[in-house]
Amino acid sequence: MWFSRFIVEVRKQDGDFYPPKSLYLLSSGLLRHMRNIGNNENFMNEKDDRFLRFRRTLDAQMKLLTSKGYGSTLRQAEPISKEQEAQLWNCGVIGYDTAESLLHGVFFYNCKLFGLRGRDEHHALDVSQFVIGNDDSGSFIQFIGRSNKTFKGGLKHRSVEHKNIKHYTSDSTENDRSVLRLYTMYIGLPQPAEGETERKFYKRPVPGSLRFSNKILELISWKV
Repeated sequence: MWFSRFIVEVRKQDGDFYPPKSLYLLSSGLLRHMRNIGNNENFMNEKDDRFLRFRRTLDAQMKLLTSKGYGSTLRQAEPISKEQEAQLWNCGVIGYDTAESLLHGVFFYNCKLFGLRGRDEHHALDVSQFVIGNDDSGSFIQFIGRSNKTFKGGLKHRSVEHKNIKHYTSDSTENDRSVLRLYTMYIGLPQPAEGETERKFYKRPVPGSLRFSNKILELISWKV
């Protein structure tokens, strides 16, 4: 009863309602607090009818707030402007002179052109997923997706297509800021002699050179 009253009456500091998702997160926080003090009752367990009233109240309140537009405005990351992108090239963060600047470049354009976001999606990339070629429409870089956390390719996803994106470019490989040249150079550099990095798209660069190490590149500290 008290949990149900809390869900209906709780407000933000300014007196306004919390968004629907925040109500769920507040409930999860209460559950975690109970466990921390030694109470292992799980009022979020759908099989436990003792807390059915609470779960129905939470569900109804979330639907009510959703119908009133709470939580419908999503915060989106600001896109990188052309000026900021040019600055990455001007500062040498992206470039052709070292394996590290090539790595930064393909990572940036994998996000920008092919919509790769999550760490797992980047970590699983294989060199064979990228094709550089030409057709009647011009030169292109093609990315062919595989399974990821939102697309597994099983029965439930039988009507969902995996990513298959062609980025056409009018840049020649002689252009100072050619994405085509960037990918061509990166993929064309000698692969590590042996080890797991043979199969990985992202390889650990040897500082100050155009070579890669056999050591695996960890993406944990990278902000995607």
